[in-house]
Amino acid sequence: MLSEMSDILSKQRLGLDKEQLIHITCWASFIFIEVIVAGAVKQRFSSLTYYLLFYSLNIGIFYLHGAVVMPHSKRAGFGRIALFGSLIITELALYVCGAVIASIILQDILKQKVSPFVFNFDFIVIVLYRALFFIAFGTGYYLLKEYLNRREKEMTRSLEVEKLKSQLLVMQRDYLRAQINPHLLFNTLDFIKAVSKKNPEKSDEAIDYLTEIMDYALETSKKDFVEVARELEQIEYMIRLNSLRSNDRINLKFTSELNFERAMVIPILLLTLVENIFKHGNLLDPENPAIIELITSTDALIFRTSNLIANTLPHQGERTGIKNIMTRLALAYPNNYNFATGMRDQIFYTELRIDYLSVRRKIP
Repeated sequence: MLSEMSDILSKQRLGLDKEQLIHITCWASFIFIEVIVAGAVKQRFSSLTYYLLFYSLNIGIFYLHGAVVMPHSKRAGFGRIALFGSLIITELALYVCGAVIASIILQDILKQKVSPFVFNFDFIVIVLYRALFFIAFGTGYYLLKEYLNRREKEMTRSLEVEKLKSQLLVMQRDYLRAQINPHLLFNTLDFIKAVSKKNPEKSDEAIDYLTEIMDYALETSKKDFVEVARELEQIEYMIRLNSLRSNDRINLKFTSELNFERAMVIPILLLTLVENIFKHGNLLDPENPAIIELITSTDALIFRTSNLIANTLPHQGERTGIKNIMTRLALAYPNNYNFATGMRDQIFYTELRIDYLSVRRKIP
């Protein structure tokens, strides 16, 4: 949307040379047509000097009215209206004087064969008609220019609003990510701390998994979307890390079915849901194993988790992850996703479905 509005706006902004060329072309076309028509009607043409003098007068009153007089028409109040009226009378008087001077120059100074100049009622009527004709043109020119300027300003404001909205979305996205990465890091460090106490010999392996996860977090910090396969790798690292933490005693079933390998997803989204399982769930009951299921198809991306809740419920600050996920989903997939969470017999579950159409648009 922003690019289309920019294209329209750039086309309306004419450079000075191009604008002058348009004016010259329009005047040349108008004068040519009028001279041809008038000459055909009268069966004769006037001299070049005649055309130069009178069309200079016509063009002069056109720009005088459009550029100098008309701007006063926007101002309210009796005094402003009186000023505007007096300016019109003044330009009409100037036009009449100019026509008289031009006629005298042609007849008495240049001695050209023209109709004898007589300053009478008919002369004044003809001259005023021509003056009003070009004043009307000048009024139309001013109104058109005002309309284009107003439209350009409105489009400029619209562009600025769209840019601000875009910047706000980026800032909001970056803010949400800034919440995720430290949260993920601190939780993972807690895991490694637990590993180092119970299985010191496996600390190096745990640190390797942490390094992979944090490298991924840094790599995708400025990306809007990543391939699901990359997110899947990090889930596997998270599972191995927590398996080390519990001496391979976690009860978890993880299945993945990537029928559409190029599916994309926002970074660390699925990883955060898996992290919440280990942070807040009880994975030591073999009769109630945690379940993680990932499916991608040509229609949708589906991700499900379920786990037995821990005896101690998380406090309000620890629920940031789910709220963060909901906000990020709303920004990335408006009206193209469904995310549900709930409790069933001490089992906490989440189910995420992202419509394929919204994913497909992000495929490189």
